[in-house]
Amino acid sequence: MKIEYILKSNKFKNRVLSAVCVIFLAALSFIIIYPLISKVSSVFMSQSDILDPTVWMIPKNPTLDNIKNVIKYGDFFGSLLNTFLFAFVSAVLQTLSTTLVAYGISHFNFKGKTLVTILILLTLIVPPQVLFGPMYTKFRFFDFFGIFRNLGLPTLNLQDTFLPMYMLSATALGLKCGLFILILIQQFRAVPKELSEAAKVDGAGVIRTFWQINLPQTRAVMVSVFLLSFAWLWTDTFYSGVFLRGTNMFMTLVNDVSIIYEIGAIGNSLSGIMMNTATVMMMIPLIIVYLLGQRALIQGIQNSGIVG
Repeated sequence: MKIEYILKSNKFKNRVLSAVCVIFLAALSFIIIYPLISKVSSVFMSQSDILDPTVWMIPKNPTLDNIKNVIKYGDFFGSLLNTFLFAFVSAVLQTLSTTLVAYGISHFNFKGKTLVTILILLTLIVPPQVLFGPMYTKFRFFDFFGIFRNLGLPTLNLQDTFLPMYMLSATALGLKCGLFILILIQQFRAVPKELSEAAKVDGAGVIRTFWQINLPQTRAVMVSVFLLSFAWLWTDTFYSGVFLRGTNMFMTLVNDVSIIYEIGAIGNSLSGIMMNTATVMMMIPLIIVYLLGQRALIQGIQNSGIVG
């Protein structure tokens, strides 16, 4: 009777349910984290560890040669600098431009407002690969509203420069800008309109109202937008592949170190390890940025109301 009573008690059921949840979450966490752990472990493996079937996760002969080879043969610091300039400046421009667009849509009434919102949604639906040809042609033969051709001047070749991505970011047409605009629109609408009306009564103009009243209320969300934009641009392959084909970037680094065994620097068995090493090394700055902005990112996501 006592055993039956224990089995039927709510306390016992709750403990069993909690144990099942813990086991499930532990297994799920292992599945998610295992690829990252294996990549980090392979960074310090020597060629003897790779060929040794008894080595699993923990190298017997740890070495830093893989890191040295990536730095020596892969132009690591050049790729790191180019990727940082590409991601950081574009993220700043995207944050500023999407904030202005979102403020305008949320605070002003104008003809075609619904159409503009629909077009913003379409930017999230249309795959960027569809725009590959037009974007490449536009910036390969760049002509500002046809002015150069009318003046008999040659068009500009903006390929292998950061200008195309900077221009797209500054005009809220960059990577995931449509999503950022929608997030910021929702945040601006959450700001009480009475604050803006009170500022208008006090003689504040549109710019001052935006700068002193609305912008401080959306600061946390703007930080989240910047962090998300920076993370996506850091690992981007599409835009960097369209505009920066001849520039050393993150993905070109991974591709370069995957074939350096052909010059005799390493053995063929280490080609995959070199790719893992380059990937982990390029992830470190992204992890540092996330750790520094983790609190602001979580706060901004909560304030945006997306999770609600």
